[in-house]
Amino acid sequence: MTSRARSTTALGFLVACVAVLTAVGPASAAPTPHVPPDVGAAFAGTALRQAQAGAFGVEADFSGDVRTDHVHEIFMFTLPFVAGRETTEPVVSTGSWIATVLRGDDVLGVIWVWKPDGGDAQLQGYSGDTALGATLADVAPTDLLVEDAPTGSWFALRATTVRPLNDWARDLLAAPTDITDLQTAVAEQAALRAEQAAESGDQEFWGQTAAIAGPVAIFVVVYGGITLLERRRRRGVPAPAA
Repeated sequence: MTSRARSTTALGFLVACVAVLTAVGPASAAPTPHVPPDVGAAFAGTALRQAQAGAFGVEADFSGDVRTDHVHEIFMFTLPFVAGRETTEPVVSTGSWIATVLRGDDVLGVIWVWKPDGGDAQLQGYSGDTALGATLADVAPTDLLVEDAPTGSWFALRATTVRPLNDWARDLLAAPTDITDLQTAVAEQAALRAEQAAESGDQEFWGQTAAIAGPVAIFVVVYGGITLLERRRRRGVPAPAA
């Protein structure tokens, strides 16, 4: 493939990414976490049994009499928030839910359920991450559980106060604070990733990207790509070859 054709294809991909990520309707300024009945049933039944059976080839010891608890809807930061722009809508639902897997009182890991294309609830992935599983118990049902997939950070959001839940989150936020204070750190991390991608990627492509859509578009590709890889990791799907 010629450089021109490669750049044209890449720009087409960029336009598609921007269209998809910016076409999502506006999120509520104060969304309410919700667990649909079929999602709850999947955690208690089919999804849990699939995880026990080793679906997707992911290894986790969910043997024996296990159950799920501490179910939470997962939210993510919105594009304006991560781009460092003023917004009253800092988070939006990812369309995924997470729960702790337990055997008795022992935490075994976590399991994800989603509703692809608004369809039936089904297993999205699972992990033997006991630290994350234990952390979910500390998130109130009315708190918003927020994942920043590119940094591996998890936060709990209550009104405008955000609380770090794991070590990666504490690298960005040492203690509970107003979410606007966290935005600065998140935006700086996103800008750094975009800069690194621009330096290591096809110079012609990134030059045209900046001319057409600016730094925010670069962020869309970088942030969206990392989030996609994170979802592949959950499902045990190999990431595309570099």
